[in-house]
Amino acid sequence: MKTIRTGVLAGIAATLLVGALAAPTANAQIYPQPNGYCVISLSDPLPPVDAQVTLTVTAADPAGNPIQGETGDITIVEQPGDSAYIAPSSFSTGADGTADATLYTGTEPGLIQITSPCGPALVVANVNVGQPPGPPSTGTGLDRSSGSALSLIATLALAGTAATGGGFALLRRRAQR
Repeated sequence: MKTIRTGVLAGIAATLLVGALAAPTANAQIYPQPNGYCVISLSDPLPPVDAQVTLTVTAADPAGNPIQGETGDITIVEQPGDSAYIAPSSFSTGADGTADATLYTGTEPGLIQITSPCGPALVVANVNVGQPPGPPSTGTGLDRSSGSALSLIATLALAGTAATGGGFALLRRRAQR
């Protein structure tokens, strides 16, 4: 009995040792190494029309320390009209790694998309003016221009009922012969 236990224990130890030695290892390296990060934050992500929103650009190194002297321009790439603007559009981060600009939202509700190069990255911010953000456009769902879903469901239900009733009538007729 003692020999069997010793053999079992030796087998388990050998299996674990072989498994540990044969275990694959993986190393990953991000190339190129990140130089830090930039973020554009908004004082109000859902402002009304004709409002002013403070945009704060924050630049930091990979350890999270502020980067002073990061420069760039904040640009409106997309807007619902043509009255929104940013002042000043150029920035330079201070000792705390931040710089502020003001977005004037304009007179039209909708999405304003802002971009800014910051170091090697391009930062993007979306501002929904005068409206909550809607669901993303996925291209799926019913086409409402071709009729309601209810009429489609009712038509399919009637067709299914007619086919089932016809099948029962056919079976009944065969059974009577």
